[in-house]
Amino acid sequence: MNILFVSAKKRWAGVLTWYVSISRILESDGHNCFIVSAKNSAFTAHCPEDIRIVPRKFGFNYNPWTLFYFYRFMKNNKIDLVVTNIKREVIFGGIPAKLLGIPVIRRIGNERDFIGCENLETKYISKEIFVCEATREKALKDYKWLDPKKTTVIHTGKKFPDFSAEEISAKRRSWNAQSEEIVIGISDRLSEAKGIHILISAFSNLRKEFKNIRLVITGKGNYEADLRKLVSELNIEKEVRFAGFTTEVMLTASAYDIAVLSSFAESFPNTVVEYLACGKPVVCTDVGGVKEIVKDGENGFLIEKNNADQLYQALKKLITDKYLRDRFSANGIETVKKGFTEDIMYNKTISLFQTVTGKE
Repeated sequence: MNILFVSAKKRWAGVLTWYVSISRILESDGHNCFIVSAKNSAFTAHCPEDIRIVPRKFGFNYNPWTLFYFYRFMKNNKIDLVVTNIKREVIFGGIPAKLLGIPVIRRIGNERDFIGCENLETKYISKEIFVCEATREKALKDYKWLDPKKTTVIHTGKKFPDFSAEEISAKRRSWNAQSEEIVIGISDRLSEAKGIHILISAFSNLRKEFKNIRLVITGKGNYEADLRKLVSELNIEKEVRFAGFTTEVMLTASAYDIAVLSSFAESFPNTVVEYLACGKPVVCTDVGGVKEIVKDGENGFLIEKNNADQLYQALKKLITDKYLRDRFSANGIETVKKGFTEDIMYNKTISLFQTVTGKE
């Protein structure tokens, strides 16, 4: 099959990580993948070299020149399937595909992806892929025009990493983390809704009891200045590292000792699957579809959102109990093996692609 992925987003989002993962496996399986990406975007700037990316300026919605570009691109490259996400991608991918008789799949990261799409769904979308049951159920409740028969759930899957001890040690050294220190890490966009300020507050209280802990915050975002100010006010600058944006997400997760998701709202975060695939004990807020992979007391702790005390207590248990950390680690790896590997995700995805296109 020849498959076109459309990306009109300016920032790197979870769906783009999925585009990269699925494209790589499709290519290795004999298919041809193209990703047309917004020219001045984080994805275009940081896309891995092995991905076939085509930078393109999209312009305003329904831009006739962009629509003609996609029509010609699909026709010239004999595209069999178009994959989209947000409204602009459905417009620019869906209209030319409709004219050419090409099916369109939409991969839904969260319910916000449906904003402004009521009149587009029935016209252009053949199938909706949701990342978790929680998001699918919420969307069907909130958007009555969605057809349940056109929806399916395929959880995000990840590969198990194979980094050397030296690679992991080098990453930790880049954070000035000592070998005996317990690194508490979070990899996320730096926005207020991610609750990282709650994590910083909990960490500050933990530092009063434990001197062998360090907090690493990986990511970029418009809330970074506020977070840095909070760290300064709490006088913990030496113990907190802002590691910035990274494309080495699995290596970063591998270098944590305890991993955190502190969000106030989520769908099915890539980071949580990455944490568990890297064998990290996790503390996660019970939001969205997180409980579909994190089982409280088995492979991690589930806590209330915006609850610094619960976060503090959960982290304290893990800091003081290495046996518990090791048990959560082993159980997390087993959880991924049973339902959240990249192979499981791909097999479900390619089966759906073949059904929609009628091609093997």
